[in-house]
Amino acid sequence: PAQPEQLAAAITWLLSDDASNTNGVVLASDGGWNAV
Repeated sequence: PAQPEQLAAAITWLLSDDASNTNGVVLASDGGWNAV
């Protein structure tokens, strides 16, 4: 499972200007379980 620090990094990125062009996608932050 994802660690709290990994989830925090994903949330921080989503709230940043770097993610401003990201829309209409589902970003799974599940620690890789989605790939199994």
